[in-house]
Order: sequence, then C-alpha cells, then structure tokens
Amino acid sequence: MLNYRKNFLWIIIGFFSVACAQVPPKLAPLPRDLEFKRGERFQLVCSCREGEPPLTFSWVRDGQTLIESMEVSVRRFDEFSSSITISALREDHAGNYTCIVSNQGGSDSSTVKLRVLVPPTWLRQPYDMSVLSGARVTLNCETAGTPKPTVTWRRSKGFNLQQMETLTATQWRTGEDGSLTTSGVKKEDEGFYSCEVANGVGEGLRKTVRIEVQVPPSVSVSDAEKTVRKGDSVALRCDVSGDIPLTISWGKANRNLPLISEDRIKIQEDSTLENSSSSVIIRNTAAEDTGLYICTARNTYGQSQATIRLKVVEQPSTPLNFHVSEIWCKSVRLRWKQPYNGNSPLKHYIVRYKRKDSLTKPTETKVPDSQNSVVIRDLRSSVTYSFHVLAVNDVGASGASSTVHATTREEEPEAAPTNVHIKSKDSGGFLLSWKPPPVDKWNGDIIGFSIGYKRVSHGSTQSLPFTFKILPVSLFLANPGLEASASREYEVCGLQESSSYTVVVQAMTKAGIGPASEPVLVKTSYGESPQVPSVTLLSSQQTVITLRVEPTGRKRASPTQYMLHIREGNGHWLKIPLAPFKNEYKVGGLLAGGQYKLYVTARNGYGDSGPSEVVTFRTEQESVSSSMFEEEDMAIPFYQKLSFIIPVAVSMTTIFVVPIAACCCLRKLNTLQAPRPEGVESRGFTYTASGSGECTGGSAPRPRSLPPQPAPTTSTSSSSGHYSTLQNYGSVIPVNDPRFSQFMIESKLANQVVSLPSKSNC
Repeated sequence: MLNYRKNFLWIIIGFFSVACAQVPPKLAPLPRDLEFKRGERFQLVCSCREGEPPLTFSWVRDGQTLIESMEVSVRRFDEFSSSITISALREDHAGNYTCIVSNQGGSDSSTVKLRVLVPPTWLRQPYDMSVLSGARVTLNCETAGTPKPTVTWRRSKGFNLQQMETLTATQWRTGEDGSLTTSGVKKEDEGFYSCEVANGVGEGLRKTVRIEVQVPPSVSVSDAEKTVRKGDSVALRCDVSGDIPLTISWGKANRNLPLISEDRIKIQEDSTLENSSSSVIIRNTAAEDTGLYICTARNTYGQSQATIRLKVVEQPSTPLNFHVSEIWCKSVRLRWKQPYNGNSPLKHYIVRYKRKDSLTKPTETKVPDSQNSVVIRDLRSSVTYSFHVLAVNDVGASGASSTVHATTREEEPEAAPTNVHIKSKDSGGFLLSWKPPPVDKWNGDIIGFSIGYKRVSHGSTQSLPFTFKILPVSLFLANPGLEASASREYEVCGLQESSSYTVVVQAMTKAGIGPASEPVLVKTSYGESPQVPSVTLLSSQQTVITLRVEPTGRKRASPTQYMLHIREGNGHWLKIPLAPFKNEYKVGGLLAGGQYKLYVTARNGYGDSGPSEVVTFRTEQESVSSSMFEEEDMAIPFYQKLSFIIPVAVSMTTIFVVPIAACCCLRKLNTLQAPRPEGVESRGFTYTASGSGECTGGSAPRPRSLPPQPAPTTSTSSSSGHYSTLQNYGSVIPVNDPRFSQFMIESKLANQVVSLPSKSNC
C-alpha cells in the first residue's frame, strides 16, 4: 500500500513539470544553394517561426563560428530573427553558412550553400615557342573561376590566322589543367595556337601563341647494304629532310678527303620544297670501291649522317697449291689452299677429273667450302688421271687451277684370262692358247702369266696339287705385232702320255696374281708330235738350192709332212709343203744373187713340231742366162722343168681359174675389190726331192702371217710348289710362293728382271 502511494506521487510531479516547460524553437527553412557573383552584396536572414523567448542566434561557416569583419556583419532585427551581410563577395566568402537558434526548450539550425561566381582568370598562360623537331612541347592554359572554366584549343594551318580550326590532332593531348602537350613535335605542327577559356561568368579568356618547329637534317637510306658485281655500275642514294639551307656531302670510311666527282664517280643532287636527295654513281666498279660510304647533311640546327655499305663482288680466285697428297689403288687425295673469295662467301668447290688424254666430259665432284681436301674414289687401278679444281661463290666459278696428273697404284687383275683352250696336243704335252683379261680389268701392266696344271687322278679321293709355270711377259714380246688383246700361246711339256690334266691360267701384275680362268680339261695323246727336224743346206746355185731334211726323235714321232718356210730379204714368208719320203730336196725359182732365209717344220697326226734353226744363204750371181731349173742337172725330172710346168700351168689356169674369176666378178660388180693382203707373194718356187719318191710343190698365194721365229727352248722341269685354288685365286701372293721364284729365274733368263712387292699397297 505504501509503494502504491509513492508511484502516484511521482506521476503528479512529472505532469506539472511538463506543463511548466518552454516550447523549443523552429526556424523558417532557408534556400539550399545560393549563387552570387563576385563583388555583389550578400544578405541572409534567419527567422524563428516557433519557440518562446528568450532565443539565442549564432552563425557558423564551414563548421567554424563566423567572425565579423569589415566585410561581414551580423545583425538581429528583433528577438525572433537574425541576419548576416557581406558588403562585397569574394571567392573566399563561398561556403556553407549555418544559422543556429536555441532556447531552454531546445535548438534548431538551417544551412545554406553559398557559391561565389567568379569569371575565368589566368593562372598560367601559353607563350610563343621555337623548338626542335621531335622535342616535347607543352602549351599552358591554366585558369581559375567558378564554375570551373572550360578550355578549347584552336590552331591555324601554317601561320595564317584567318584559317583557325579546332585542334583534333591525335598526337596532342589536353591535360586536366587545360594544357596542350605533344611528345614529339613535327614540322607540320608549326603554326598559331589559340587557347579559349569560358565558364559563363563574365567575359572569357583567349590567348594565341606562335610555335616554330626547327627541323635539323635527317638522312635516310633505302638500302643500308648494296652488292654489285665487279665492272657493273651502282648508285648510292640518301634522302635528306630538314630546314633549308641544307648542305649534303659524301665521304668514305678510312678516307680523310671527301668524296668528289671524278672519272668513274659522279655525285648528283635533287631538291624539292620538302625534301632533298643526293646520289653517288660509280661506273665500272672495282674491288677497291668496297667500303662504307657516309652521307652527311647539315643546316643551322645540326647535322645528320647515314651510311651505305657497298660490297663489290667478283668470281673467286683460283684455288692455290693444288696437288695430289696421297695415292691409292682406286682413289687419290687432293689438297689445295683456300683462295680469295671475291668478297662473297664461297659456296663450294668443284673438282673435275678424267682419264688423261681422254676426250670425254670430265666427272665433277662438289666439295663443301669448309673443306680444303677431298678423296676421289671409284677410280681404276694403274690409270693416269687429270685433275683440276674450281672455287664457286654467288657470282660464279673461278678459273680452273693448274692440272695435276696422278697414276693410281697397281693391284692384282680383277678378271681371269679368257678364251682358254687347247690348240694342239701330243703324248708329252699340249699347246695352250688364251687371251689376257679385258684391258680395263688389268689394274696395271701385265708382267706375266701363271699356268697351272694338275693330273686328274681317276678313282682316287686325294686331290693332286697344281704345278705352276710362271711366264714373264717378255716371252711374248718377240712378236712386235702382238696386241694387248691378242692370243698368247705356250707349250706345256713333260707330261704323262694318255693322261688327263686340268689347266688354269692367271694374269699377273706387280701387285699380285689375279683370279684363275675356268679350268680346261685336256688329255695327252698316246703318240707324239714330231721333233724339230734337222736342216742342212748342201749347195746354193744361181736359182736352185739343195737341202737335207732329217727327222729327229723317236720313230713313233715320225713326221708325215714337212713345211718349208722361205723368204727373200725382209719380204714375206712363203710356205712350201715337202713330202717326207726322202731326205734331200732341190728348191728352184730363186733369184740369182738373192739373200734368203728358210726353216722347216714337221707334222704328223699328233701335232706340229717347232721351227728348225733358221738357215741364211745367198744364191750365186748370174753370169749367163739361167732358168728356173738348172738344165744341166739331169736329176730333175722333166715334169719339173719350166718347159713342162709353164704350159701345164697356163692350161690349168685357163680351165679353172678363168671361170671362177668370172663368177667372182659378177658377184662383186657393185662392191669395191678387196685390197691384196700385204703378205701374199705371187712368185712361185719349185722343189725336187732326191730318191725314188718324188713330190712337187706348186706356187700359191699365201695369206699374211707374222714372221715365225725359232721356238724357244723350254724347260721340261716344273715347279714343285703346291697351290690351293680355293685359298689363293685372286689373292695377294707371298714372296716365298714357289711361282715367284720360278718367275724371277725365267725373267732373268729373258733379260728382264721384274720386282714384285711382298704385298699389295692398296
């Protein structure tokens, strides 16, 4: 009950306190923004619409209590209003003005923003400028004013004020403060520039300035490097820009004096209002014209240079010291020194080669420019080649170097002898014939041949060794008409009769022995061919000689026919068959006082003998008329006398020869008559054989043959060395091979010593 009474008491006290309190003030609203021009009078009145006095008024500007001064005064019209007055506004009078009123009941305030409108004024003005081309340029146009002034730039075309236009060039930039800036002024930027400023308050501002752009020389070239062939003409040109007057000159690096016009060099200039150019024209360029050419331009504001590097190129010089440094069997190494490159990098070298004295086009091999040597491969052994080298650059090829010759080393032949066959055989041997390998397979000079033979042992499993006979080439040089590809013959003796033999032939060079030919099988005969007959000249008369021919050797080798070979002086050899029934023969038809040579060979069913010794004789001089036969020699039968032979020969010729000749003439009407062989002799000989058996030999044309010589004495002993065809055919033969020992012995016998290497140098 007591608490209830206390609460009621406090309610009564609060009610009376509220009833007795003052009403708080309330101001009449002020305008939010006010604008006045600079210099105008400004007055602001603040009135309180509600609230009980006493009221208190105060003024604040921009949060600071307003202090009265000569220009600013504060007045109170009555107890409900207050005012401020500024006699002449300035820029610094602008701000936020707040009126505050208060009493015991509360307070109120109102704020107004005062803007003082100020026409534009200069802070930084532009001024006339004279600048170098490319310089950074800034034209100031900084102003103050309220509101903020706007800046407009205008420029003229050139220095004509009547043609002003708004600036739109992209290289110019307008800053926040109104300034105009370019990072690199150009000649075309030259002219009048006008800065126009306005903010709508009063009159705007305008300032026109002059910009002069001073252009120093600028030199440019289209080609910083030029290449020209020696002897051609070339023009070096530089283009120059800049303020006139301009002076252009040319010079050459490492040369103190300027370049001037002369016989080969001409300098010419070409100028326009905007640009100039200068050219150096060089005719018939030479190597000394190579260098750095300098074009220099000068004017009042400076100088500029540009360079052109001229390269006069030509064909390179001939490679130096070209020589053969190494030689092998099928290749050679060539070396040289790098020549002058003609002021142009070398591309490669060209090596040309061919067989010496060959008329064919040489073979070419390209060699990189980084190399000064090359190995030429795939050559033929023991062949002389001609070589020369050229250097090549972009201009062309140099002249050929001096020609060098090199002969490749020999090696063993690549091929075996060909056409190996047996020409004849007897009981103790056979006559072997073959042809050398093809010349292009020799790989050197053939110094001999190796003939290998072995007996074929039928029914035996053991292979018999080969026996080799080394034949120096000197054995075949007695016949001067023997060509490189002609057949060779050799008689192998001392064999077993009626036995089979396998025969191979190999060619030899100083480097070794080549491969063997295909084996040839031969079987010796049971009988024997005749031995060389014995010939004795018994008598010599004017036209007739008497011979004695006797067989030699065993009876089983008896001849069945003799062949007389005779010639006069150096004439052709003629053959006359002789019947072997008697030993003495008379040969007629000779010339009185003539020089003759003769020899005799024997033949039977097993082969021919070698030639007998050559008999040389001279017939007696003619003292009285002689005939083909000695008429006083009654031993000559009547049918061998001229009185009988001539009529019979004429008759036989008429009967047989004339019809045959007529047929031949008809067949060859439209062809040329073949020339008569050199070796045909038309003159005939006659012979008679003493004894009961008589045979006649008539005269007949004889085909040309090489002069026979006495057969060389051949040794019947054979080498005891053994030879394996599987291991050594075509390989390098060691010096201790039995064939080489035999070969050296027989070479010395032939008066020709041949030196054989121990191994191939290839």
